[in-house]
Parts: sequence; structure tokens; C-alpha cells
Amino acid sequence: MRYQKLFLAGTLLAGLCFGPLRAAEPPAEDVEDFKVAPEALDKQLIEQLHKSEREAQDASFKLAQRGKRVIGLLAEIVQKDKSKQASYYAALSLAHIQNPAAAAALLPVLKNTESERGILLVAIEATGADGTRGAFAELSRLAHSHPDGDVQLAAFKSLSLMIESYASMEPAMIEFLGDSRDQFREIAVKTCYQAASRKVFFRHAEPKLLELAEHDSSSAIQSNAMSALARMGSKQAVAVFVRLMLDPKTPSSVSKQALNNFTSLTGVPLRDLAAVPGWWEKYGEKEYAHAAPLIPPGTPILLPTDGPGPQPLANGPGPAPQPVATAPNALNAQSNPPPHTPDAAPTPVAVPDKNPPPSPTGAPATKGPALRKQLDDDDGPTPYHGVPMGH
Repeated sequence: MRYQKLFLAGTLLAGLCFGPLRAAEPPAEDVEDFKVAPEALDKQLIEQLHKSEREAQDASFKLAQRGKRVIGLLAEIVQKDKSKQASYYAALSLAHIQNPAAAAALLPVLKNTESERGILLVAIEATGADGTRGAFAELSRLAHSHPDGDVQLAAFKSLSLMIESYASMEPAMIEFLGDSRDQFREIAVKTCYQAASRKVFFRHAEPKLLELAEHDSSSAIQSNAMSALARMGSKQAVAVFVRLMLDPKTPSSVSKQALNNFTSLTGVPLRDLAAVPGWWEKYGEKEYAHAAPLIPPGTPILLPTDGPGPQPLANGPGPAPQPVATAPNALNAQSNPPPHTPDAAPTPVAVPDKNPPPSPTGAPATKGPALRKQLDDDDGPTPYHGVPMGH
């Protein structure tokens, strides 16, 4: 009898505690009223782009998560909406969808000469990272002629990441190797290295790379240029490396890079810099003092012509290089050639990978899709690093 009373008391207590909670739950039919059809939700998020900036940021993030289904809606906002805020956050959504169709929807932004700066920067980074077909010509135009220096730099960075278009980049890289701005020269020398890693050799860039390796004011650019020359198999670079190693004014980091690239290019494992003069006098001068260029001067640059857009090109050995006149002793010769022009410049020779040269400073040698995510800095691997965000 006592146990029965305790059981009844416990049941009554449970009813008093949990009864109100159960009564507060909405009926099943009321829950259905809160469900929104996908099309209606898309429309609500699009409308939210026109509200406060905080709401627009939230909507932009959610729209990117919606994926391919909202690409058409977002593209229409970017191209036709008069609201700068809505257009910007719609472009940001397209960029973060990371889909070829989404990146292609931003191509009209590159072509429009009146595009807002923020939207243009988003479109530049998205189309370059995705390798959007048709973006190569527009990015080249922006890198060469846009009045905003930041836009030029962003366009050139994105251009350098379009690995499928390396075969079409040689003229642009030669031009930017001679740019007065350090950032542009550094991107150009790194691209020469990365292209060579994929067996696309910018042979006509050899004279300019030799000049940068020996005389550039930036030690990082010098080191990167040496790595590019070693990867391209430039025999003329050996004398440059030797001069740098023997020059007491050469920074230690550059001397070390010169020794590493010398070893990878010649296959001669010198113990230290002290062994360089003896090797050059006994062996090196005979073989490398009159080394031929990668391609004879005046040879035209051959670019891919098949198909409507830039196509990968099997950049083979090309014509046999011919010796050129050099000073009697290349080690002591002045290596300060006149400014290089594409019309009178030396295209590249396949190099065995038995001793691959060190990766350029700040740019590890990566291949395949991973290269698309590699920027010229090490701030992060995300393909949209640096895209301006609202606050």
C-alpha cells in the first residue's frame, strides 16, 4: 500500500512539472506553416541584399550556400541592379559559390569599363582563381591599362594563376619582368618558374631573367630569377651564378641561392663558395663562358592558335640554339645587357628533372590544381584571400 501511494505521488509530480511544457508545443499543423518553399526563400534572400549592410552580408553568405540554383538570380542583380550594395554582395556570393558557371557570370564585370572598383576586384579574383574561359584577355587588358594600380596588380596576380593559359603568357611576362614596380617583377619571375615546372618554357625571357638575377635591387627577385633560369636549363646562367658567388657585395641569402641553383643546373656539388674559383678556372670557363642562349635572338614567339581561347601548348625544344659572341672571359665580362624587347629577344628547352632547382622564395613548387590556390604571399591558401568584405 505504501509503494502504491509513492507511485501515485511520483506520477502526479511528473504531470505538474512536464505538463505545461507539453502544452506549450505547437500542433503539428502549425509547424508546417513555418516552412518556406526554396524559390520563396531565394527571393527573400535576394530582397535582403537591399536592406541594411549587416542584413546584406548575412544574405550574401546564405546565398553562396544555396549554390548553383541562385546563380541566375545573382547574375541579374550584378548586371542590372542599380543598388551598389546589392550588386557588390551578389558578386561576393557568386565568387564564394566556387563554381565555373558562377565565375563565368562575373565575366561581364571585367568587360564593363564602368564597373565599381569593389565589384571589379571580386570578379578579378574569382575569374582568375577559377580559370574562367574568356577571362584571360580581359585580365591582360586590366593588368596593362587600368588606371588604378591596385586593380592592375590584382589582375596580374589572377592572370599568373591561370595555369591552363601559361602557353599564352610569355609576351606579358616578358613585359612585366621589366616593370619598375617590385611586386609586378616578382610575380613575373615566379610565374616563369611555375610555368617551367609544368614544361612550358618562356625561352624569350632568358635575357631579362639573367639581368634580374644579377642586377635587381630586390634580393627576393634575384633569387626567384635564378630559380627560374635553373628550371629552364639556361647554361648562360652558370656564369651569372659564379659572378654572384664571387662578388663580396652579394648578400649571403643571394649567394646561397646562387650556389643551390648552380648545383642543380650543373650537377657539380661544390662544398662551399671557396671552391668556386678553382672549378671555374679548371672546368667551368671552357664549358660555360661561351654558352648558347636557349633560343637564337630574333626568333618569334609562337603562341597557340587553335581554338577560340588560350590553349595549352606543348612547348618543345624548338630550333637548335646557335652560339653567340661573348667576351673572352665571361666571368669578368660586364653582364648588364640593354633593356630587352620581345621583338629582339630570345622560346625555352626541356630540362631533365634529375636535380630540380630550389623553389622560388616564398613560392613552393606546386603542380596541378593546388597551384591555382597559391598566391604570391603566404597569408593563406583560400582562393579568395584578399576579397574586400563589408563591415
